[in-house]
Amino acid sequence: MASLFARLPARRGRDAAPPATADGAERRPYLRASEFAGSIGALNAVLVAALAAALLAGCGSHADSAAHADGDGHDHAAEAAPAVVFKAGRGLQLGATAAQFIGLATAEVAARDLPDAAGVPAVPEAALLRTVRGEFVFVANGGWYLRTPVRTGAAAGGWVEIRDGLYEGDTVVAHGARALWLAEIQAVNGGVSCTHGH
Repeated sequence: MASLFARLPARRGRDAAPPATADGAERRPYLRASEFAGSIGALNAVLVAALAAALLAGCGSHADSAAHADGDGHDHAAEAAPAVVFKAGRGLQLGATAAQFIGLATAEVAARDLPDAAGVPAVPEAALLRTVRGEFVFVANGGWYLRTPVRTGAAAGGWVEIRDGLYEGDTVVAHGARALWLAEIQAVNGGVSCTHGH
């Protein structure tokens, strides 16, 4: 295991002095075990979400398609239904297999007592998607999941206050929001692949 943390080859000329810190000590170009473990934990979460999005963006599952043949003898059951359908303004729609794969779970926006805020609309912390463009949740509506911007407030006990963007009683994705977001990014920016809707 010690070989995993061996010195990385330096990126400098042969005669260059080793890099130094502000106090003059030599800077070592490798990660300590504690730094490596922390990086792996964060990377693992991103990779799992990316894998889920890649699989969701794939060409779907035969289990989600309906078996029927039309007059020309063509069996439509042999064609895979898309695992994810994206439509602008509506959001994402998942097939049953895709929803099960990411462990999709929903929760209602409910009034909660949080520090310095009593009886405020709140969502589970896992429902909140924090990005460089702001904070969002996926709102469930008739089988569609639309990414919706929200303004948050106090947080405690696994719940986050929603100051703007949702109403009490709205249904949000409580588990699987990051995978939905990555599937949306794939559909919008990476090409439609099999996530297109007809």
